[in-house]
Amino acid sequence: MTVDAAVEAMTEAAFRTGDFSVAEKLLEDARSAATDPAGEAAVLHQLGWLMHWRALESRVDGQFRDADPDAEEALFQRALDIRRGLGDHAGVAASLFGVGLVRQVLGRDSAGAIGLFREALPLAEQHGELITRSEIHRHIGFYHLVDENNYDEALRYLRT
Repeated sequence: MTVDAAVEAMTEAAFRTGDFSVAEKLLEDARSAATDPAGEAAVLHQLGWLMHWRALESRVDGQFRDADPDAEEALFQRALDIRRGLGDHAGVAASLFGVGLVRQVLGRDSAGAIGLFREALPLAEQHGELITRSEIHRHIGFYHLVDENNYDEALRYLRT
């Protein structure tokens, strides 16, 4: 099983079915089959995303009932550490975003997240894929909108 198949199943669950069991099984299989640090980092990163999507699904009255921000952040952080060691700039950008996402969304710590997003942005711009770049711009835009009430700067990022 590949990480790509797990990502596809996770996307299906996050946007259509709400059933993450297939994605979880595929990621656990991929974790068992990972034979190199890059593969391990990819799985850890996606396990972080799996936790994040589940947390978002559990939101009731502004509270994330089934969230475990520390465990989720630890997955992204471990992937980040491995990717830094490998010199994987695109992976570093994605995992920096993951750590920042946990802090901003689940931890409600935008001040702790913004530095991670700013570190990730140039890496994503140069090496990352379109979705990661877009998400980083979006979350920096949210920071400027919600935390700084700087609408012009927020629009600049949100439009990108």
